[in-house]
Amino acid sequence: MRLAARVTGPADKLGISDLDAGLGQVNLLGSATYDTTGARPKLTARLETSEILVDLFLPRETEGGATRVGRGAGGNGAPAPQGNGRGRWSTDPFDFTVLEAIDAEIGLTARALTYGEYRFVEPRLTLVARDGTARIAPLTGKLFGGDVTLELTLAGAGTPALTARVSLDNGDLEQALRYSAEIDRLTGRGSLDGDFTARGLSQAEMIASLAGTAKFTARDGLVRGIDLRALSDRLKELDQINDFLDLIRRTTGGGQTRYTTMSGSFQIEQGVARTTDLAALFDAAAGSGQGSIDLPNWRIDMATVAKLTEHPNAPSIGLDLTGPIDQPERDIRTRDLETFLGHRVGETVLRRLLRSRDGEVSAPTGTPVPPQPAQPRLPNVLGDVLQDVLRRSRDR
Repeated sequence: MRLAARVTGPADKLGISDLDAGLGQVNLLGSATYDTTGARPKLTARLETSEILVDLFLPRETEGGATRVGRGAGGNGAPAPQGNGRGRWSTDPFDFTVLEAIDAEIGLTARALTYGEYRFVEPRLTLVARDGTARIAPLTGKLFGGDVTLELTLAGAGTPALTARVSLDNGDLEQALRYSAEIDRLTGRGSLDGDFTARGLSQAEMIASLAGTAKFTARDGLVRGIDLRALSDRLKELDQINDFLDLIRRTTGGGQTRYTTMSGSFQIEQGVARTTDLAALFDAAAGSGQGSIDLPNWRIDMATVAKLTEHPNAPSIGLDLTGPIDQPERDIRTRDLETFLGHRVGETVLRRLLRSRDGEVSAPTGTPVPPQPAQPRLPNVLGDVLQDVLRRSRDR
């Protein structure tokens, strides 16, 4: 470790200029003064550093396994492995006595600022602490590959209270969701604007009191787990489909769907974010949805639908997400579409048989004869008509 400093002024006022310290890969340049002439000491500094690992300055986990402030129970910034809120948010009390002991005004520029899995690249911030309240106004830099701006005020006296405003523009959506909630089914570039307030003696209390608003937009990405384009294209060849139930299972049980835009807004109360205006423009479909994200209990309850734009008469496909935020159960609702296709396939088979009976056309050689009834979901009246046509054909 190398430290160079020059002390000037009276004994009760320490001035440090041209500070140059190194510890391993850490470098620090700048100037600072420490003034003890006022009601409380005041630190004033302008600093430039290499990467700062915030975790090194946080308290360690307690013996009981409680999470450290701001960290997941996994200890690496990821959420806790269990599918509920227990143990995910720390109940250890905050200790902000330092805010009451000292005032500060610090300007900081760093190569990076890393907190768990969140890495702010080239951050610039001004921290002002006065009379027990700290304010960051603002922090700017890069996060998840996008431009981020964060304004934050923390009142540490009594019951700590937090207000925050965050703006992220053109971030990597897949990276953001993977780090924050271990979700890997969505890609693209996203933007977020949010205003939040929270109050509590611990992280768990802060999360339980969280309130505010947030809105997001995303573009040019993929939704993994469903292939709406393949489903839409195959439905154009309905006359050639022998097993539409298998088609639905294959296209809704894997693959991926492109989207051009996605958006939504959330109202947040007591840690629960609710939305009624989710919207997306997919390749071959348009989507909408509503639901809630319960942060204290780490649960999601979302109901979305996708309408096939190239088949306006076809019913929508539903996709429900329920359970732990990072591992929800997916329920794809296709019953209405299956019934609709059953009618369509049955009508197609009936037209073929009627034309064949009247001598207008003949079924192509090798065309499989449909079962009787053609589909298990076929209405009884249509099945009776098919059976009657087949019986008369045999009698002839």
